[in-house]
Amino acid sequence: TYTNWELLVVDDAGTDNTEAVLLDIGDRRIKYIKSPDNRGASGARNIGLEQARGEYIAYLDSDNRIHEDFLLLMVNQLVLQPQHRSAYCAQRAFDRKVTRSGKVEEELRFIRFGPFNRSLLENRNFIDINAFMHHRSLFDDLGGFDKSMRRLVDWELLIRYTRDDAPLAIPAVLSDYIYAKQNQQITDVEKFRPAYNAIGERLASDVLEIGVEGRKEGPAHKLKSLIGMESLSLENGVRFEGETLYHRLGQPRLGKVARPVAIVIPSYQAYEYLQICVSAIETFTPAGSYELIIVDNASNENVREFLQELQASGRAKIHLNDENLGFTAAVNQGIEMAAPDADIILMNNDAVVTRGWLEALQEVPELMADVGVVAPRQVLPAMSKTMDAHVPGCARERELDVTLSAHHKNIIDPSLDPVRGLMELSFAPFFCVYITRDCLNKVGLLDAKNGRHYRSDRLYCDAVRVFGGLKVAYTPHSKVYHFLQRSTAELRQRDKQMYQEMFVRNRWITVKQPGKPN
Repeated sequence: TYTNWELLVVDDAGTDNTEAVLLDIGDRRIKYIKSPDNRGASGARNIGLEQARGEYIAYLDSDNRIHEDFLLLMVNQLVLQPQHRSAYCAQRAFDRKVTRSGKVEEELRFIRFGPFNRSLLENRNFIDINAFMHHRSLFDDLGGFDKSMRRLVDWELLIRYTRDDAPLAIPAVLSDYIYAKQNQQITDVEKFRPAYNAIGERLASDVLEIGVEGRKEGPAHKLKSLIGMESLSLENGVRFEGETLYHRLGQPRLGKVARPVAIVIPSYQAYEYLQICVSAIETFTPAGSYELIIVDNASNENVREFLQELQASGRAKIHLNDENLGFTAAVNQGIEMAAPDADIILMNNDAVVTRGWLEALQEVPELMADVGVVAPRQVLPAMSKTMDAHVPGCARERELDVTLSAHHKNIIDPSLDPVRGLMELSFAPFFCVYITRDCLNKVGLLDAKNGRHYRSDRLYCDAVRVFGGLKVAYTPHSKVYHFLQRSTAELRQRDKQMYQEMFVRNRWITVKQPGKPN
């Protein structure tokens, strides 16, 4: 139904009668290009891109289909919303088979579509190239398909083209993907694993390096590049499992931190992780833009000595409890130690921040005054527990953002800001969250009575939305790794009774609440 198009058919040194078929059709808008040698999908598509004259570019593999309104709707949506340089639509997927009588049958397997999720795209591809259209400026700026790859080239292009410009998600079924055993289908003839590994290496090209004091091998111990299922061992048996730890991709959102910020860390045991947590904050947070407050819940002597050294050197404010009050009470103590005008960041002692993390968090309430709480990507290293519960069907061998969670069912509005990728949530886990001072003034402290160790984050998010009249938002541009309940695991080993009371029953029995009579 949209008639202003050209079709470039690139014959990748094939031996069939493609040219004759096209001549038979006899449409001047169809251009036949014969490649002298087989260059693979990337090379063939790049030939077409170089000769394309259109302002918008789409792709169609020879075994798939686009619907008659595909060009009409895709082009006009991009014209109407020029802040997006690319778009994708919903797509049907069919199984095709040929019966003994020669009849071709297709059976619908699923319809593929969802709001754009940049962090999920880095874990596994959910956008087919046949459902994608982009402005030619992306090709001019970022180049075409990667000629060094023979497979997964569409995924690599999508990762690159959506790095700084979120695509527009168009909720219309306009494309068909066909699963069929056909001659020379890329899915069948090209090897998967080398291409899969190549994408992982590119995502991990910006490696996270954190100096940690007091190592035998020198003054700084760096988190090194890891491949596949290898791991990095630190002193005292602590292991970081999985792939490379790396910074977020995309244009850095670095700059001056606009608001005073206090970072509050409740601490219990997990000495190695606490060291790396603090080192990462100091490495990747603008100096002078924050104060660090750590409240310790009666950890071992090595943790307390480390904290006292931080305080003596002026790097942090420290409060040492004589008994384990749990996560929520310690957080409240830390908030009360902060400057009265400071925004608050709550952070677990087993979290590791990356470059630009604070600036990206603070960007959200600067843009939207009705946002009270901001959550970053909560990234679990590869092969972490609970990955499947949060994102069913994820690639467990890759790191995964679990802030947007099927388990939590926490997405209210996936298009809070579709250009920046911001989403509104009902709940964000408080492993790392940014809370504005305006929000604290309206809502107050966390509920330690009804959520001694957990649940206080859910209660607080409800209070923010219901009583504060503010939003809980997610940004994909702030990336923080989480190593999952390291303090809880040590509590379980060290004091089983306390673990039962605090973590399993989540109640105040053996320990009094701070400021309350027994």
